[in-house]
Amino acid sequence: MLGKVKSFIFGFFACLLITGTSAYAMEPTMAGIYLRKITYMFDGIEKKPPQGSEGFIYQGSIYVPLRFVSKSLNKDIEWDDAKSTVWIGKGNADDYFSHQIPTRVEGDLKFEIGVANIGGNKYSHRGYKVSFPEKSNQGMLQFNLAGQYSKFDGFLGIDDSTKNSTALGTLKIIGDNRELLSFTNLKGGDQPKRFEVDLSGVSTLQILYTRDTGSDLTIDIADAILHHK
Repeated sequence: MLGKVKSFIFGFFACLLITGTSAYAMEPTMAGIYLRKITYMFDGIEKKPPQGSEGFIYQGSIYVPLRFVSKSLNKDIEWDDAKSTVWIGKGNADDYFSHQIPTRVEGDLKFEIGVANIGGNKYSHRGYKVSFPEKSNQGMLQFNLAGQYSKFDGFLGIDDSTKNSTALGTLKIIGDNRELLSFTNLKGGDQPKRFEVDLSGVSTLQILYTRDTGSDLTIDIADAILHHK
C-alpha cells in the first residue's frame, strides 16, 4: 500500500511541475502534502499563477508550478519524454560527436567511445577512440548527418595509451566524398590538435583513419561537437 501511495505522490509532482495543475487546499492532505497559498514575487512584482496551479509543501520542500515560473521569467519550457528532460529557455543546439552512431564501418578497425587522453590532456566528454588490429592499417567510419549541421569542431591526436608507438597516424575528414580536412604525421605524445570543419549542406560524413606501420596506434577525436544550423 505504501508503495502505491509513493507512486501517486511522485506522479502528482510530475503533473504539477510540468503542466501546472493541482488540487488546492489550506490543510494537510495525504502523506504530509500541504497545499497552501504562496505569493510569487518576480523582481519585486507579484504575479499570480493560474487557478488550480498553487504550490505545495512536502517534507519541508516547497514545490511550485514550473510552467508558471518559467513563463513569468520569460523562459520557454518543453518536456522531452524520450530523454526525460525538462528544457527551460533556449535548448542545446549542438550535439556531441560521441552521441553519433556510425552507419557504416569499412576496414578491420576497432572503435570505442570513452574518455580520451591526448598528450597528457584528459577530455571529460567522451570521444571516438579508433585502434587498428595487427594486420590492418586503414579504416573508415561513416555518419549520416542529413545536412542538419553547420560546423564540426573539437580535438584530435594519438591516445596516450599508445603514446610510445613508432607508428604515425593520418586522419581525414570527408564530407559527401569531398576532403574537408587532413592531418598527417600524428605522433604519440604530441599535443592535441584543434580542428574546425564547415559542414554546411553535408549529408554524409566520413572519417578516414590510417597508420604507416604495424605498431599499435589509437587515434582519438575528443570533445568534438556537431553544431546545428
